[in-house]
Amino acid sequence: MLRSSQAKPEITEGRIETIQNEIEQLISFESGGFADLFFSLSNDIMLALLGTYLTNLVDIINLAKTSTNRYRFYQRNQETILLNNLLIHAKLGEWKAARKIWTKCPDILKVKGRVKHRYLYESHTAYQIAWRNEEDDIIAEMNEILSAEEQKKQFDEIFPNGELIKHNWDFEHAKKLLQAVFDAVIKDTVIRESDMSLMNDETQKALQALHDYLNPDKSAQTGLVCDVRIYQQALSCYDDNFNAFVDWNRRTFWCIRVEEMIATFLSTGYLRAHCQGIYNVVEKGHRLNDAGCILSNGSSYFRCAEDFLPGVHFFVNISGAARRVVGATGTRRGPGGQGRTYGKLMSSKNIKLAELMPAKQQASLHVTLRNDAASVLSQIRQG
Repeated sequence: MLRSSQAKPEITEGRIETIQNEIEQLISFESGGFADLFFSLSNDIMLALLGTYLTNLVDIINLAKTSTNRYRFYQRNQETILLNNLLIHAKLGEWKAARKIWTKCPDILKVKGRVKHRYLYESHTAYQIAWRNEEDDIIAEMNEILSAEEQKKQFDEIFPNGELIKHNWDFEHAKKLLQAVFDAVIKDTVIRESDMSLMNDETQKALQALHDYLNPDKSAQTGLVCDVRIYQQALSCYDDNFNAFVDWNRRTFWCIRVEEMIATFLSTGYLRAHCQGIYNVVEKGHRLNDAGCILSNGSSYFRCAEDFLPGVHFFVNISGAARRVVGATGTRRGPGGQGRTYGKLMSSKNIKLAELMPAKQQASLHVTLRNDAASVLSQIRQG
């Protein structure tokens, strides 16, 4: 039986990745030198490394053979290692890896921890992370494990009013911030396809204001991670005003620095489909890959090189391919009506999530379907 864990110090992904790279380079060292290096690290880094590398029984047995002290450290901290690893996978939408952990230890779905990625999940279970990220299929799996009482308890902690909404969020205000970005971009003569960092002060300020409002950490937002309607709004703005952008410098800037910047804040329930190709998932019915937010080339959306970042250097097209423009090369996007495709996914997802809500909340289906979801669903059925 797992026990509740205390809040752990924040571990940044960059710090862990740096240590992991150093460990891999030093793997060829003799065991004594490696042991000295390992135990010179802080406890949080040691726990993170063990959680990353000890993914199966063979690895654990090899650890025990290599070093009794390190194996004892692993035994003493097994709960923390498992929980930290589970929450890291959950925040990234890597449910295939997360499933391996909760299958071996189902009670871990009741245990809270602290994990940071784009924004902070303070005192969350993996189940609550799944709800905040609108992961309907994953929630359905977890509901088979958790009792009805436990489901309701955890749900009520993150949605105290029984509404599946983004708290402290004003969609109309977000639309105004987006409009301010559009107004600045179409007048900005500094923007160039060859360098997406170039923009005038007005565009920079408008873009930063939108970014900060989308960031839950800066705007004190709770509940749902993201309101997908703001991403739809950005897609529609591009389609409806294609000619107003005048040239490809500003059109490309909008696709990468505005649309994809917003996409980086999408809940993983949408971001996984976005990365894997929204058209393939929604229109063609391709099965959503539960390995994570994986692009069509097999790379991770979250583990890109510093000079190739989503929302900074590239955008993801409807087939899940990362598109970057460098000078005269690259792929440009014309108007395509993608907002309707996201509307289909939203309507389907909202209905599924409403059915998964605890019994008390299920009666309030109209609360779950956000303002425009019901009308979009009606259009889909008619068309």
